[in-house]
Amino acid sequence: MEKKIDLGMSYDRITDLPEPLKHHILSFLPTKYAVQTSILSSSWRMVWAGLRTLDFSDTYPNKSLIVEESSCYHRDIALKTNGETIVRMREDFYNFLDRAFGLVMELEELKLYVPNFGPELGYRVDHWLACAVGCSVKYLKFKIAKWEGFRYILPGCVLGANSIVKLELNNCELNLSSFMCTQLPSLRELWFDDVFLDEVVMKIIFGICINLESFYLRNCRGLTRLEISNLTPKLQMVDVVLQEVDLEVIKISLPSLLDFSYWYDGCLSQQFCEIDVSGCKNLESLYLNCVQLDDHDLSFYLENLPVLKQLCLTNCPYLEYVEISSERLAHLAIDSCRGLVKVKIHTPNLKSFTYWGENVISLVSKGPALKLEYAIVGVTGGFQTEKWYLGLVKLIAKFSHTEDFSLRLATIQDAVIPENVRLKSLPPLYGVKEMMVEIRVSAIHDYNFTRLKHTPVDLVKCLMWLAPCSETLRICNFDDGIEKLFKFTYEKPLKGKKKCGCWNSLAINCWRHSLTNVSLEYEKGDEDDTQLAEFFRNARIDGKMVDFVKTTGPEMKYRWIQSLKLLGLVEPKPALSCEELRLVHTVQF
Repeated sequence: MEKKIDLGMSYDRITDLPEPLKHHILSFLPTKYAVQTSILSSSWRMVWAGLRTLDFSDTYPNKSLIVEESSCYHRDIALKTNGETIVRMREDFYNFLDRAFGLVMELEELKLYVPNFGPELGYRVDHWLACAVGCSVKYLKFKIAKWEGFRYILPGCVLGANSIVKLELNNCELNLSSFMCTQLPSLRELWFDDVFLDEVVMKIIFGICINLESFYLRNCRGLTRLEISNLTPKLQMVDVVLQEVDLEVIKISLPSLLDFSYWYDGCLSQQFCEIDVSGCKNLESLYLNCVQLDDHDLSFYLENLPVLKQLCLTNCPYLEYVEISSERLAHLAIDSCRGLVKVKIHTPNLKSFTYWGENVISLVSKGPALKLEYAIVGVTGGFQTEKWYLGLVKLIAKFSHTEDFSLRLATIQDAVIPENVRLKSLPPLYGVKEMMVEIRVSAIHDYNFTRLKHTPVDLVKCLMWLAPCSETLRICNFDDGIEKLFKFTYEKPLKGKKKCGCWNSLAINCWRHSLTNVSLEYEKGDEDDTQLAEFFRNARIDGKMVDFVKTTGPEMKYRWIQSLKLLGLVEPKPALSCEELRLVHTVQF
């Protein structure tokens, strides 16, 4: 008997997929894997070349053999060990790029990193960039490895490309030969990272980028003055990051500018850059890090920035007595200004306040009590004297009507307010519903609890005194990544009864009179919280029993651990808004 053959089962559906569907499939893959699909069959061989996004920034095939050390000694050792392999694989990669750019017809986005660059490779790199421009690329990110005594000069075709909307350049040089007699009408976003250029080149760039909206400058050499005026009438954002200061003056007079950020990541004593943005009358966000700014300078800024909404000052050691009066300011953040003693504000529209510092400062608010969406107070230098505790309580009492309050202290001792201080003060956060406390408990040496795993009853008791009506209490240990979340349920007050009477001047029903249920969520669930459970079950003054339930929740990573990058601990974030500082942790112990 003859066997029947099911031709439908042997039909190659993958090979005969429509070309647009193949492109759609490959668009989900990194470029290096998309290229590897060329071996599937002849019909797939050239499919990847039709992709409109190519990423050659991480496709170099022998990354482990890339030699970019500044030390000639290490380079010589590596070359002697792997010399032939490095040369062969490097040339294979460059040959692939030669073929690839000959096949691509149209591009939306290109990311190209050229490692181990030498003078002999210059003409080939010129060709690759010319091909990208010829393919009407809209987003070009180009980085080239450094070579001692030699810098790659960007060809004129790149800065004469009408199609480019976003351009990122790293480790190259711009001079007069890099320009063509044209403009860049489509360019909206420009990044210079470790680019060598001077004032003449910079002026030409601003002259041809007539529609530029965002400009980022990172550690560029050769530029001593950055002056921006009406040559770029649509520029809205300028972000400057420096590690070593060549730049001596930044002067911007531009009505369109909305956001300016300056970050210096070097020794403050060597920071002499003069910054003047007083001509930006519509500036809404100002972020200054590591600037030699004093009280008078800050007052001058604020007087000339009438519509400022976000202000962030970090590592400005010459600030002492800060006065801020602004009708529109909504977000204020002050971080690590070591000389700061007092802050006086008149900001009726303020929505958030952040303070990180070694000392407890004096905060004075003119007008009605602050009613903020959130506030963060971090004090890293705990002195644990009665005066210090009274100052801390007085500071955080300014945020009694804040919806969400976060407190960061160095040790558990700092958070355990002494009873004599509590007797002299009212609960400072009686209106706060959501409270978060971060404690670096690894700094503790003489306390019984060296980890947050076993939460001290004294700590919880004091935190409940700070915020006696909170609905959630989150206690975090930054070093160990431990986090506990308490959720509280209260009984409704009897009709006509507005307060419990614990504090005559406060119309509240505190937890000692109304708490009914405590839910503790802890991701590990292996701790012994017997004492804590006993404390809550018998916490009611009237003798009613409180239910205590402990659950093992999913992994919890609290907000500022997730947001360390926002303020540049890993990499400076351009155009940081102070609103984001709610989620930021920057203070170093």
